[in-house]
Amino acid sequence: MNTTRGFSRVVSFIVTLGLVAAAAWLVLNRQAVIDWWRLSQYQPSAAVKQLADNDTMVGRGSDLFYVSDPQVQEGTAFNKSCKNEGEKTIVLGCYKLQQIYLYNVTDARFSGVKEVTAAHEMLHAAYERLSNADRTKLDAMLKPIIEGMKDQRILDLIKLYNQKEPGQLYNEMHSILGTEYRALTPELEEYYKQYFSDRSKIVAYAEAYQGPFTDSQNKIDEYAKQLALMKTQIDQNNESLKTQQSELQAESHELNRLRASDLDAYNAAVPGYNAKVDAFNAQVEQTKALINEYNALVETYNAQAAAQDNLYQSLDSSYQPAAQN
Repeated sequence: MNTTRGFSRVVSFIVTLGLVAAAAWLVLNRQAVIDWWRLSQYQPSAAVKQLADNDTMVGRGSDLFYVSDPQVQEGTAFNKSCKNEGEKTIVLGCYKLQQIYLYNVTDARFSGVKEVTAAHEMLHAAYERLSNADRTKLDAMLKPIIEGMKDQRILDLIKLYNQKEPGQLYNEMHSILGTEYRALTPELEEYYKQYFSDRSKIVAYAEAYQGPFTDSQNKIDEYAKQLALMKTQIDQNNESLKTQQSELQAESHELNRLRASDLDAYNAAVPGYNAKVDAFNAQVEQTKALINEYNALVETYNAQAAAQDNLYQSLDSSYQPAAQN
């Protein structure tokens, strides 16, 4: 028996097995290999690194952010990168084809919005790379938070995603809860530590830039409530004045009759009539003052609505000021 030939066959078989195993490993870990290669070739700009630092991104968080080659863009370029066809919502960032795009918001009132958006989009990259088993486990951790949600703003977002993108609810909530919501379970807090060393800092950014919207909406709601109450009072006053006017007209006719037929009765009735006229005139003046106050509050309401619209315009990459003549 030729032992050399037999040994060669064994070696060849082992090498073949090794190549097959290596090929299988590459298939199973294709994304990890691609990410490793991209990361090895990537050098973040100062602006991108600052965003990562501000968000306290660490480990897997900063790796995924850099692998996604974040681009901070102005309006026209951003709108091309993050097309939002048919949607009415304002888009501040997107994760498309494994790349992150961020709108360059410059309004000082929203100084933390880019940080929150950067963290949000990075978490989309993280969710995309989870194995089916890990995603199922994560979704199970997110589910009770979603089902027990009391924050109306987030409830509105949940409703929106259930309507528009039901299959993406957990993907979106993974990003939203991770960057904008404080009351997470210890289990979820531990999960997010692989991405951020201090998640609360990102939530603070979100709370800060959402503050102007909350304050503006609270003012608008309060003005609307006051206007509704005043409108009700004005309507009630007007109805009362119509009734009083009819009654006074009837009494005036009766006084004219008494003056011609019974002067004593006439003289006795005049003081009561005059008191009613005084009360009527007082209510007329009160109603006029209330109408003036109502009209002034309408102007205040409109000014606040315009200010809120200005807030939204500052975040709207598609907004273009009207041309002036």
